[in-house]
Amino acid sequence: MTRTALAAPEPADQFIYHRDGPVTLYHGDAHTVLSALAAASVDTVVTSPPYYGLRNYDVPGQYGLESTPTDYVNTMVQVFTQIHRVLRDHGTAWLVLGDSYSLNSGGAPRSGTYAGYRGAATANPGLIRPRTQDVLPAKNLIGIPWRVAFALQDTRLWYLRQAIIWHKPNATPESVQDRPSCSHEYVFLLAKSRVYHFNLDAIRVPLAQPDARDGSRVIGGRNKGSTGGVGPTDRRRGATAYGTNPAKYLSDPAASPGQAGRRHLLATGTQHTTAHAKGRNPGSVWSIPTRPYSGAHFAVYPLDLPAAAVAAGCPPGGRVLDPFSGAATTGVAALQQGRQYWGIDIKAAYHDLAIQRLRRHTSTQDPP
Repeated sequence: MTRTALAAPEPADQFIYHRDGPVTLYHGDAHTVLSALAAASVDTVVTSPPYYGLRNYDVPGQYGLESTPTDYVNTMVQVFTQIHRVLRDHGTAWLVLGDSYSLNSGGAPRSGTYAGYRGAATANPGLIRPRTQDVLPAKNLIGIPWRVAFALQDTRLWYLRQAIIWHKPNATPESVQDRPSCSHEYVFLLAKSRVYHFNLDAIRVPLAQPDARDGSRVIGGRNKGSTGGVGPTDRRRGATAYGTNPAKYLSDPAASPGQAGRRHLLATGTQHTTAHAKGRNPGSVWSIPTRPYSGAHFAVYPLDLPAAAVAAGCPPGGRVLDPFSGAATTGVAALQQGRQYWGIDIKAAYHDLAIQRLRRHTSTQDPP
């Protein structure tokens, strides 16, 4: 009788809290669990670590309560060194971070992103206050997102490809009188290799109106007027919105733009034109409103944010990882798009919230 050999357990299996179809949730601190995961096992990482000095999650070993900004940055570098290891060569990491302000002697950084320090303290009266006065005088914007981004770049492990501004049109106003309130956070796109998976078409923004591909009357999605913004003098010289040689954009190069039949111009992306049949590049400012979450987790970003990162960064059927999973908003975005999801969190109670959210998206869900 032949026995089938059982696969040897993976080192990370000891941290498994929940496994259901395409979902695996690991319980433990991010660095420890990441160190146990197999190399080159993940296609993309979408995550938002605990922000510096914002909240105390009442768990030993939590991140975000380091004594100084430098300590926090060093912690993030250690975590992202392991993220780099578990990413496949075509992989990307999408890092969402907000900034904070230094306060008076021993005071916690004041949040510049959520409801401010007062809101954080109300949500969690046990907030610990890291000392920052040894680094910056009070009222300084600490610059945590860029400190982390530049530190990761300095490791020479990462290509810092873009700093996306997440603009929050419904951001909670801050009770400040001597500066504008903050209504944005950063999303850093990091790549493991020079050539990596990035599906721009998946996140293109539909044009405000279809292009009129009509010889000299070319109207881009943002252009105004029937001549695409080209003045009368330039038109007399033969110019169009596509320059003085629009024939190179025609589907039939032998035809002239003004010929009967109105040959269509080719949508060739950024090589020749800003107008693309599938929409425009979303650019580096994403306006995404925050959304309320009824669960007992204070730092849940809106689903649209990780959904865009998953669509652009993860191949179909690939695996998405969030080492600070929380309520698993990244996981919901991954499952909705047919990807697998691995989530890591140091707090088991957050995994319990995540399981409830993810269950309806998994293949082995219970019947209603």
